[in-house]
Amino acid sequence: MHYYCNQSFITCDNAGHITQILQYIFYDGENPERKGTLQNFSTSCFKHLVHLDLSFARLEGVIPPGIGALSKLTYLDLSHNAFTGRLPLSLTNLSRLVKLDLSFNQLNNSITQKLGNLKNLVELNLGNNILTGAIPSSIGF
Repeated sequence: MHYYCNQSFITCDNAGHITQILQYIFYDGENPERKGTLQNFSTSCFKHLVHLDLSFARLEGVIPPGIGALSKLTYLDLSHNAFTGRLPLSLTNLSRLVKLDLSFNQLNNSITQKLGNLKNLVELNLGNNILTGAIPSSIGF
């Protein structure tokens, strides 16, 4: 088993592939300026990732388009960060996605109609961003 499988916030399958990342980083008052980005995020190590929760992780910048290459992802929570820019169109590649939570960021522009192509999506939360326009009719629950 790989060393990273022993981390409390990582779950691996029997073959040692990372299948789940839960990283909760709450503000502790000691270092209010500590922030990070996903700028150099590489999907090559996460081909078996099913569950990614980086909510409250003090992340900023844009959501990397490469996140759409995580083809096995069913759960994606990047809420309560400081992500900016557009929703990456590559999110529409995540055909197995059941839950997508990007709430409480600073995402802007409109919601792409192609999100409606995510047929397995049961929960979508884009609240508390700076999104414009109507919710596309293709997104119907």
